Amino acid sequence: MRQLLNLKLTQPNPEFAQQLRRSTPGMAHFADTGPFGATCGGCSYLARFVRRAKHLDRCAKFTELMRGQVGDSVPRNTPACRYFLPRSS
Repeated sequence: MRQLLNLKLTQPNPEFAQQLRRSTPGMAHFADTGPFGATCGGCSYLARFVRRAKHLDRCAKFTELMRGQVGDSVPRNTPACRYFLPRSS
């Protein structure tokens, strides 16, 4: 039965499916919705915290949108989301 269901399911929007796969919990929006080639590591919203000798990168925009709820750590190489704001030099 399970194999029959899998054969009939289609991917309605492959671009959105890819965005979901590349996104991580704690991001303000879906990955790959920001500027081409940009990553979270180059975004001014990504803030580094040190907790128990471990470096955690958290998205400040996620915290703002979620009204203070702190999200999971976001890898710096994650493709940028629509809220990408380049770091000032």
